[in-house]
Amino acid sequence: MPITFIFACLFIFGIMLAALLIPVSIVLFVLKKRKIALLVFLLPVCLLIFSVCMPILIFGRIWINDLTMNMRPTHTFSVTFGFKPNKQTEVLETYVENGLDYGTALIKFRTAKDTIDKIVQNRFNPITSETFQKKYSSSRHNLPAHVQEWFNPDYNKPNLFYLAEPFNNSFITVYKAILCYNEETEVAYFHWIGLD
Repeated sequence: MPITFIFACLFIFGIMLAALLIPVSIVLFVLKKRKIALLVFLLPVCLLIFSVCMPILIFGRIWINDLTMNMRPTHTFSVTFGFKPNKQTEVLETYVENGLDYGTALIKFRTAKDTIDKIVQNRFNPITSETFQKKYSSSRHNLPAHVQEWFNPDYNKPNLFYLAEPFNNSFITVYKAILCYNEETEVAYFHWIGLD
């Protein structure tokens, strides 16, 4: 169940609870039962505050994480593939964006074929350029303009295409990754997307 839906339900439940309990707390306050009245009043108020503040806190943490990942391309490579890039690997560009119900990472890097073999082993399957175009062409349009400037894999130039479904199991609905590699220029493009 997506986390945004959970917080929305908590907020709606808090409003319904407030509608029921605030009049009760006013009656209790009039009857001089102030401690119980305060407790009854604070219960829905705290639930409303929690349902609003937690997503803000989570979004803040996600934003800081994305900022950190985008500022440290080598770290993004390590976290994504599970190993540090070797000396023959140069991370050219990265872009990471996460939300409560989605995540995406794009990496453009230059490396030797043996690093690509290490990345694809046990997770990726080779695919044709036609399959790559079908699976990937629709995903690219949702990228920000500044990312589309550098993330532009040419379907004709790279001669190795890979697809991983699943790539990262932390999402339920979509969790796939594509990787294309040009053996001539040794430039690779990687795009992972996850969605609940």
